[in-house]
Amino acid sequence: MHRLVLAAHFSITLRAAGGTRLVSEFLELSGLSAFVGVSDGAQHALNVALETAVVAVAAEQRTALAEGMPARAVTVCEDETFHPGICLVNIEPVSNFIVLEQYAADRTAATWTAALQDACTGLAVEVIQSTADEAKALRRHAETDLRAHHSPDLFHGQHEVSKATSLALARDVRRAEAGVAAAQSALGGRARGAAGVRGAHAPPARASTGLRDPHWRRPERAGRRGSRTRPRTGAAERGARIDPRARRAVSPV
Repeated sequence: MHRLVLAAHFSITLRAAGGTRLVSEFLELSGLSAFVGVSDGAQHALNVALETAVVAVAAEQRTALAEGMPARAVTVCEDETFHPGICLVNIEPVSNFIVLEQYAADRTAATWTAALQDACTGLAVEVIQSTADEAKALRRHAETDLRAHHSPDLFHGQHEVSKATSLALARDVRRAEAGVAAAQSALGGRARGAAGVRGAHAPPARASTGLRDPHWRRPERAGRRGSRTRPRTGAAERGARIDPRARRAVSPV
């Protein structure tokens, strides 16, 4: 039981950067809360004890492993973090081994060099390259104090490259956006104009129901209907339309 709880703390709080509340949730969901206290106070105290033990074991293992370590040349990655003060961080990228992680009063080149030399005491390593940003202190620390090669990180290299093209690309993007906005505005104006023309020729509608007046008809349609309702012609008029040759055929004279 004790090993299960420690494994949960180690995996969740140290490896996955979670909190003790997640540990308590795990204990409750697994049913172990019936045997282990899950209060914040109990889990926090256990987590503090675990962190202290990990740091102590790391120091012991560092000394034991350094005795039989073969000499090697290494590259280190260096940067500063702030939580809440300045923390100098140095990691060997191949093994992911944290060479240096300590708070400092400043981040000058002298402070970096002194901290790294103290961290490498007893380790058979030679720093031949430092990958870091373009801060003057880090460059002096690597090139002057360590006599190592300074390799800029990927972000700052991309930043330098983008400065040559970002302004022109941003100008093209703004021009294209302005063109799209103008086209949309013109299209909306045409659509509103077409809707107004259709509304002007629409037939009147009843105010109560919105339906067209059944007695209203278009003038041209009314004219066509009027031509269909003309009075029928009389016999005399029909006779006047008879072909003259047919009339002579039926005439007695």
